[in-house]
Amino acid sequence: MEVVKVLRTLQASFFLSILLILPICFSFSPSTAYAAESDAVAISGATQDFDLTKGPEQSHQIKLKDGTVAVIGIKKTNEPSLIWDSYYNNASGTWTIYYNSPFIYREFKIKIANSLITSAWGQNYSTFGCTVTNESFKWNSKQATYRLNYESMGVASSVAVLQATMEGSTLHTYAN
Repeated sequence: MEVVKVLRTLQASFFLSILLILPICFSFSPSTAYAAESDAVAISGATQDFDLTKGPEQSHQIKLKDGTVAVIGIKKTNEPSLIWDSYYNNASGTWTIYYNSPFIYREFKIKIANSLITSAWGQNYSTFGCTVTNESFKWNSKQATYRLNYESMGVASSVAVLQATMEGSTLHTYAN
């Protein structure tokens, strides 16, 4: 009889361990993270297109599901533009892309020349009530993406994305 109790206890412990370990394993899987990230941007993320020829500073307010407001925007640094870039009407130059939500502010800089991202740097964040557990920054000639994994109050974890994609003189921005 005592052996049966021990076996049931082991069986219950094993089942509970599996229930606790599986979500952790799947949360660190690269394919799962990117799929969830894409869905998050499409469902609850903010998208905004900025015409870089329409001014050195542009922003857009987004009302979030909880009723708070976030701001996505771009700012151009004050630097002289090159004569041969006049075709793009001063879209070329260094731009700061930012997203300010109630809990996380994040930004990065990109340098644009001839409708291409020629460099990207300066990724930065600040948080209120959150802990960042991981961050990554990747860019190529058309797109720059800044990702942060964060925990809120030590309980809920999520992925925050800030992305900029160049197309002509338009900068498509995405954030969640």
